[in-house]
Amino acid sequence: RSRGLGDVYKRQDPGVKTMGVAIMKDLDLRYWGIKRIRKTGMNKKELLEKTEKILLSLINRYKPDVLIIQKLFFVQQKESPNLKALNRKIRLFAMKNKIQPIEYNPLEVRSFLCQNGRPTKMKAAKTICENYYPFLFRYYYKDLNKKWWQEKYYIKMFNAIALGIYYLKNERYPRNCSKNRSVCL
Repeated sequence: RSRGLGDVYKRQDPGVKTMGVAIMKDLDLRYWGIKRIRKTGMNKKELLEKTEKILLSLINRYKPDVLIIQKLFFVQQKESPNLKALNRKIRLFAMKNKIQPIEYNPLEVRSFLCQNGRPTKMKAAKTICENYYPFLFRYYYKDLNKKWWQEKYYIKMFNAIALGIYYLKNERYPRNCSKNRSVCL
């Protein structure tokens, strides 16, 4: 099946403090990074407004059809009311802007990337660097050199990229895309 050359995908890995973002046209990575969405002292309403402002900016610039979201899967994510609200807000925002929201289980995505062995976040990040985007190794090594208890800053960006790769490699392109472009979260 043909996958069209003009498709743009934006992937984001949502979190309460930061959000990993990746924008791709097919497998061509156009934009990647971490968006800071929560500052100290922000309430839930301010958090949701800031997230909407970030998404609106990206949507206006890249004109996506699809927004891929990491499904709330792990216990600590399911128990966070702010993260649940953020996830719901992103889905509603996508539908309001006529963008198809798609959610994937993060373990399923990492298992796809890590064909052999335990599918860890760091192993998925390494696979992304080795097989798709070698220019991202500098971010991978920054996280790799951190102790196991330290927060791995760029891992959310790699999670967002992984969502996009999974979508592009496994899923059917949206059947009703009019602009022939997509974004993944």
